[in-house]
Amino acid sequence: LLIRSFVRVQQVEPGFDAQNVLSMRMSVTGTEYAEQPRRPIFYRQLSERLTHLPGVESVGSTASLPLTGGVGWGSITIEGYDPASGQSMIQADFRIASVGYFETMKIPLISGRFFKDQDTEDSMNVVIIDQNMADTYWPDADPIGKRLKTGDSTSDSPWLTVVGVVANVKQYALDTNSRVAFYWPHRQAPASYMYVTVRTARD
Repeated sequence: LLIRSFVRVQQVEPGFDAQNVLSMRMSVTGTEYAEQPRRPIFYRQLSERLTHLPGVESVGSTASLPLTGGVGWGSITIEGYDPASGQSMIQADFRIASVGYFETMKIPLISGRFFKDQDTEDSMNVVIIDQNMADTYWPDADPIGKRLKTGDSTSDSPWLTVVGVVANVKQYALDTNSRVAFYWPHRQAPASYMYVTVRTARD
């Protein structure tokens, strides 16, 4: 029974490929990084330096690396979506990711695009959603260009425009499905604690 259970877990599709990926959890704190804009600058410069190391194929970072227990979640409002009578607020996972993260973890892009360097604090607020959210709230429509925001309908949080859809990721455990999830670009939602991920050409 133990062997059969182990074999079944090995056959689960996690939504990412960790083969030849190194990860490390880092934090930028203190007065030097008290201002949020300095945080993504640090991680961007670190990624540029790591990218030039021999054997490195790609670099990215996230605040919630899969299967590490790091999960953020809360309520959201989807523009134009009317919850059924008696339905509670929509609960979703919030994940922060940098340029290069999806490519490094080989999380498949279903439609739209990944984050790019032009997604900054001065540009349109964007998000990438997972396939689960797309199927749940836009089953018969293209979610690209749709908008959502954190909090309830009265929240003054900015609207976030969907620019991409990626495959579902097993965030909590291989035998557990995650909530619907969306990803913020790190430059628009600067976090001090991030997991830096590096994909290498060899072990």
